[in-house]
Amino acid sequence: MSTRLSIVLAVSVLAFGFGSATAQAAFVTFNFTGTVNDFEATNFTFQSLIYPGDSFYGSYTFEAPQTPEDGDYVLSDLTMTIGLNTFSFYSDIAEQILVTNSDPDEGTDYYQVLGGMTFDSKSLLFDMMMVDPSGSALTDNSLPVEPPDLSFFNSTILMIDYVGSGEGVRFDLDGTIDSLTVIPSPTSTLLGLIGLLAVFSLRRQFG
Repeated sequence: MSTRLSIVLAVSVLAFGFGSATAQAAFVTFNFTGTVNDFEATNFTFQSLIYPGDSFYGSYTFEAPQTPEDGDYVLSDLTMTIGLNTFSFYSDIAEQILVTNSDPDEGTDYYQVLGGMTFDSKSLLFDMMMVDPSGSALTDNSLPVEPPDLSFFNSTILMIDYVGSGEGVRFDLDGTIDSLTVIPSPTSTLLGLIGLLAVFSLRRQFG
């Protein structure tokens, strides 16, 4: 066996072992984009004004696999941006992902992300809700590690509301989630690069 082939095989074995070790638990991040439908706020300072029709984007992160707590999964991180305004995660308010396949009463599928956020030093509740009355969007109640297909849901809404106690403070945002995609994990990217390196080396060796 040539030295080059031996090296390629050794690297591949190491990569497989690394991937297997990290597959037990990993953090998964979903990116989302959407559009503001309605918005009203008072006593907030904005870096740029927000209007209906504006686009927003963000991401949320969770550990997988994980065992649900009282039927809910734990959200690890959340961020969102509209124009020049960035909203940050605040877990003390909420940190839940709820997955319901064929609700016993309605037969409806629900996928919901509830997360606390802060903006302008004030507390907000992020509520992303996807609803499929046909019950075909989800296969079970487990936490998806691939984004649910939005085309299966008849509503993909986002609501952000002020949940503090400040007098005269208001924040009401209604929007629509337009896309939901997964960010490849560093391990997956590394394994992909190693695989390409192995193929390239073998082609040169036997080409």
